[in-house]
Order: sequence, then C-alpha cells, then structure tokens
Amino acid sequence: GTTKTPKNAWIMILATVFYWYWHVSGNEGNVFWAYFALLGVVTFTTLEIWWAWWGKNHEDEHLSHKNIAQNKYWILAIPLAVFAIAIGGNLVVSSIEQMSIYYSISTTVLGLLLSSVATSLPELATTIAGIRQKQEKLVMGNILGSNIYNLLLVGGVVGLWGQKAVLSAGTWIMFLISAVMTLVIVEVYKGKHLPKKLIWWLLAGFGGYLVSIF
Repeated sequence: GTTKTPKNAWIMILATVFYWYWHVSGNEGNVFWAYFALLGVVTFTTLEIWWAWWGKNHEDEHLSHKNIAQNKYWILAIPLAVFAIAIGGNLVVSSIEQMSIYYSISTTVLGLLLSSVATSLPELATTIAGIRQKQEKLVMGNILGSNIYNLLLVGGVVGLWGQKAVLSAGTWIMFLISAVMTLVIVEVYKGKHLPKKLIWWLLAGFGGYLVSIF
C-alpha cells in the first residue's frame, strides 16, 4: 500500500518509542502507562476502521467488485484460530519455563529464540499465504499490525500487573533499530518489490543478533 501502510509504519514507530521510554524511564510499575498503552490500542483500532472505510471508497475501491467465493462458515475460522493460538501460547510458556529450569538457561534467551518463533508461526503462515495469493497489503498489515498490538495491547495488559521487561542494552538497541529499519523500508519501497539482496541482509542481521544474545 502507498497510503495506509506508511501511516501504520509511523504508528509502529510511535508505539516502539513509547514502549521503550516506558521501560527505561523507571515507570514500569506505574499502571497509568499501562492504561495509556491500552488507550493507544483503542485509538489505533478506531483509526484502522476509519481508514478501511475511507479506502473502500478510494484506494481500495477496485477490490469491492472482485468475485468472492461464497462460504457461509468462513467467519468461524477467526475465533477458532484465536482459541487454538491461546491454547498453544499457554503450552509454549509452560514448556519454556520447564526448559529454563532444566537447562539453567535464561527465560529471556529462550523467549527470544523459542517463544518468539513459536508464537510467530501463525503470522508466518498468514504472510506466506498472502504472498502466494498476491495480497501484499495483507502481508504488510499483518507485520505492522501484529507489532503494534504486541507493544500496546500485550504490553498494556502485562503492565497492569507491574511486570518488568528485563532486557539488555543490546536488545533495546536492536529493538529500536528494527523499528526504524521497517519504517525506512516501507517509505522507500512503498509500491515496489524488495530487492533480494536487501532481504538476505535483513536475514543475516537477524541471524547475527541471535548469535549475539548467547
């Protein structure tokens, strides 16, 4: 997308900076920040609905005339998928806690390596399906939206219990760099295909980061 996607990239930057400042400024135990994050979720969701309605009559007007296969049960897939993810998430957390105790490995490291990969598999599946069906907007929306909701919704809910994010300085730096790089890529390559060399560099950077956290 050339209109809504760049806007969402900027929102992701704001959410990233907010989350970073919240946790490095010593306000992690202050529930006011958690409520502010949840207010951000409501605001973001409202904006998305408004932009979707606007785009239906402007940028995405041509999509409304596509023939869509009639399936009376397709809407049941979303709640069922959410239910399955919730169960899977509980199993992942329990397994990682046991592995951390058994192998004496930090839960932060296991969370970055195993939990993040396991919980990202549904997003990866959605992304691959979107690419195969040439739904580039869905792919970018999935990537940006999941990050925004992880920061504001998940961060806000966790913040209500006063949980602290115990992360190294290197992890925080990688956290901010990733957000900025996403914004730059969206702005520079909006409406275009990413060069394969850039994709390989991004994968190499992620691999280097995984090696660095040990």
